Amino acid sequence: MLLAELLRGFATVDVDLECETLTLDSRTITSDGSVFVALLETAGEELQYVRHAIASGAAAVLYDPIVVNLTAIESKHTALIQVSQLGDYVSEIAARYYGNPAQRLAMIGITGTNGKTSCSQFLAQSLANSALIGTLGWGKWGHLSASGYTTPDAILLQKILVKLDAQVDLERIFIEVSSHALAQGRANALKFNGAVFTNLSRDHLDYHGSMEAYFQSKLKLFQRPELEFAVINLDDKYAERLISSLPRTTKLWTYSRQVVPQSQCVTAVQVKASLAGLDFTLCFQTEFIPVQTNLYGEFNLENLLAVVTTLLALGLDFQTAVANIANITPVLGRMQMFGGGLLPTVIVDYAHTPDALAKTLQALKQHTNQYIT
Repeated sequence: MLLAELLRGFATVDVDLECETLTLDSRTITSDGSVFVALLETAGEELQYVRHAIASGAAAVLYDPIVVNLTAIESKHTALIQVSQLGDYVSEIAARYYGNPAQRLAMIGITGTNGKTSCSQFLAQSLANSALIGTLGWGKWGHLSASGYTTPDAILLQKILVKLDAQVDLERIFIEVSSHALAQGRANALKFNGAVFTNLSRDHLDYHGSMEAYFQSKLKLFQRPELEFAVINLDDKYAERLISSLPRTTKLWTYSRQVVPQSQCVTAVQVKASLAGLDFTLCFQTEFIPVQTNLYGEFNLENLLAVVTTLLALGLDFQTAVANIANITPVLGRMQMFGGGLLPTVIVDYAHTPDALAKTLQALKQHTNQYIT
């Protein structure tokens, strides 16, 4: 693709260049047609990456003049092209380069401090013709390829979507959308059919600086005008602010552990926790359906509520949605049980935030006490 066409509407290009590869990593530049996207936060020593890109034969470097000052850079063979607000536009540039591969696929974004991975994995298990993109990889459930990211960078994300789009039987993708990804615009070019909010607790403040900034990054996913539906955990203190920010055309679906049954909100009652897992009754409107699972922890019950509510939002009836979660298996490393019987029972969990670790320990204690409520 000609660079002028790739950047149409984003920058003025007065050189006749062909863009053969688009990259954020200067180490991957292997040809004269490589275009390096310089998403640098500071201009100090990080200019070494621009210099490395030039030395490696890059055809062009894209940069935001407000963020990076390249006046000290000299280049005879590499075009230095200014793109104002490059961070906001790189997702759209990458989508254009790869031919907007996600256009035919339904995209459901899942965000929150905890539960993103479990929800995306459970949903991909529950619904045929689905794939996921997240912390543990991308692809159809059980056949994941590693990416190394919760939400891949803007260019890698589009490359992954090209491969998923090639699977003709695929209809939808469940994608974990991290606060970093939302703040950095990695998924700006995607059109989300639905968005799921699990919870928000103290995390990533080294990056966001405050809980309010952290929340505002999450909020971006729920303010998209194209959203057909939003699934929100009513028990979280940020739920009402999210709901009030939804576009008027977005249908709201909710779940909760605190609301009474026979409401428009999905909930659970008669919850029993044992070393075998969780038993409970799911409730929606006037329907009550008993469920037995080998999952552990109150938060996995919350994850299942989010999953069932999302299945309802995607058009399944309540009985079918519940039937689809009947045989869900635990996520690797997420409250995963080993041993049992004559062997000691060992639970492995990925919990890495104070809130997640506290919930994990509390959940395991409840399973040894037999009852949650």
